[in-house]
Amino acid sequence: MNTKYTVIGLEPGYKYYFKVSCENEYGFSLDSEVFEIVSAWKPFPPSVLSTANVNSKINMNWDTPRDSGAPVTGYKLYIKTFSSQYV
Repeated sequence: MNTKYTVIGLEPGYKYYFKVSCENEYGFSLDSEVFEIVSAWKPFPPSVLSTANVNSKINMNWDTPRDSGAPVTGYKLYIKTFSSQYV
């Protein structure tokens, strides 16, 4: 008996609600508790753990953030001075 099901065509970032029941020769069970899931979406932001200013360079370290259902595939670092725009 298959206890798996794949739902396709979900919209990214939408919240969906699911419940399951089962059946035997006497009828259907009560429904399971409702469970919710948000389909894969943009990852959460990383948290900068540490920076170190050494001579004319800065070393940065950050945690890999939770991925929201799709793996993180890269990072983009933005930099600016006090009076400039991010580049």
